[in-house]
Amino acid sequence: MTTDSAETMLVHDTQTEEGTYFLLRLGKDPGDGACMRLRNALRTIQARYSASSSVPRDVAFSCGVILHFAQECRRNLEDSGLTNLVGNVDDIQQGAFDVLAGTVADEWAVPRTGLDDAT
Repeated sequence: MTTDSAETMLVHDTQTEEGTYFLLRLGKDPGDGACMRLRNALRTIQARYSASSSVPRDVAFSCGVILHFAQECRRNLEDSGLTNLVGNVDDIQQGAFDVLAGTVADEWAVPRTGLDDAT
């Protein structure tokens, strides 16, 4: 996936009525693979801009939409009985954060290694 196609997908998925994230906000299932495609688009965008001091405004706005409406997505999916999709929302939310944080996300992230051993 190219950066251009990933950015186009991100904007479409957050800002159009048939977009993946828009459907999640409504508590609807966007279909097999749609959440994974959106997450992969976010990874592509993060890889492109991670070392940059800025991201394009439409990308930043779309990531902001994801972050702002994540709780609404979770609530509406749970109300619709689609609790199996809540984990996808969490993954997409993390992807949006990573795009906006850039390399900082990798620098401050707490590694999971050893956390399970602390019990």
